[in-house]
Order: sequence, then structure tokens, then C-alpha cells
Amino acid sequence: MKNGKKHFILGFATCLLLFALITSVLAAPITKTIEAIYNGIKISIDGKEVIPKDPKGNVIEPFSYNGLIYAPIELIAESLGKEAIWDEKTSTLQLKVPAKNSEGTKLTGLDYFTKAGTDFKFKEQQQANTGDFYSDCFVYDLGNSVVQRSGTRDYLLNGEYKKISGTIFLTYESRAVGTVANFSIWGDGKLIYTSEDVKAGSMPQTFEVDISGVKILKVGYGKSTFDGSYTQSWFATSNVILQ
Repeated sequence: MKNGKKHFILGFATCLLLFALITSVLAAPITKTIEAIYNGIKISIDGKEVIPKDPKGNVIEPFSYNGLIYAPIELIAESLGKEAIWDEKTSTLQLKVPAKNSEGTKLTGLDYFTKAGTDFKFKEQQQANTGDFYSDCFVYDLGNSVVQRSGTRDYLLNGEYKKISGTIFLTYESRAVGTVANFSIWGDGKLIYTSEDVKAGSMPQTFEVDISGVKILKVGYGKSTFDGSYTQSWFATSNVILQ
């Protein structure tokens, strides 16, 4: 290996990389030898470094060739909210919006458009003040009487969903904290839902809200009452689904 270069044999399967940018369609598969440069190229999406891997978990190192950077197109598509589909019959790589699950789309699986305040924390499982465990949760840090926290996230829905539903509960760690919190939802800038008070002694509550035609959905949380203590408090939502 010289000057950080490796010689690579690129076959027809390389269409799954950014070679899809090639404008001409070949009549038959060919094998081509190129000189590619590997010099530790990193990929960062929205400020977060990602490491591309194949279906078996092997790292795929990006490289440069003729002044262009090549990386797995599946990774780029996913970052844009698209799905990469290879049509072997027509030798076409298609980027499409993923088909919606018949059971709906999880809010925890959607990328946010913008956010403000203290961000939501994802947890696969969270215990409620009742002792029950809930799955697929966003946990909200309310802070304490000295540092009060709140936060929001906006999501681009483009009118594709009709309702949003889920469960709200106080976390087990906060079951005796004397503060009151609420969870709210806005549709295109208009407040369309505010939960009942989430506080010590309250039972988990379910919600279902009509979001037909909503293009930008905002969800957020905050405290409405402070108990004067320094005790940290949290509450959570579970299985928030858009359909």
C-alpha cells in the first residue's frame, strides 16, 4: 500500500454505494479496476458521527475516487428519511419514503425537525410510579425547584397522519415528589392537547388526539407547580404512536 491507496475490484454490486450517481446505464455488468484513496474519512449526520456497516456488521470504510467521496447510499438515504431499494430487473436504485407500518409509526423512531429546551431521553423500558414497566419511552427531566426544565420537539408530518396516541406516567423514582407536570401537543402552532396533571398519586393516563392534516407536530413538557424541594423529578410517555 502506497500513499494510503488501495487497489479495489468493483463489480456490479457497487451500485449499492454512491456509484448510483453514474448517469449512464450499462447494458451488462462489467468489472473495473480503480485506484481509491482511504484516508480515514468520517461521516457525520446532524453533528453525530456514524460508522457505516454492512448487514453482517462489518465496517464499510468510505473512500475517495476522482475527487468524489463514496459511502453506502443506504446510510445517506436513512439520514434523509428514505429507504434504498434495488430493482435488479431494471438496474435501478430507488430512494423512497418507507412504507408505514399497519400498526402505526413510533414517535421515538421519527427524526425531529427542530427542538428547544432540555431534550427527551429515550429508554427501551421505564418503571412507572405504580411499579409497572412500560416500553418504548421518552423520559422528561423536570429538574427541581432551583433548576426547572422543559423541552419541545417539532416533527414534520406533512399531513400524513390522522391521530397520535400513547400513555403518560410519573416515573417510579419521582413517585413521592410534590411537583406537578404536564405533557402538551401542538398542531401547526395551535395547542390541541394538554394532559391531566402528572403528580404523586396520579395513575398512568392514556391519550388519543386527532392530528388530521397537521404538517408540523410539536410535543413538549414542563412543570406547572414546584414544591420547593431540591429533589430531581421525571415523568415519561410510552408507546406514542402516529397513525
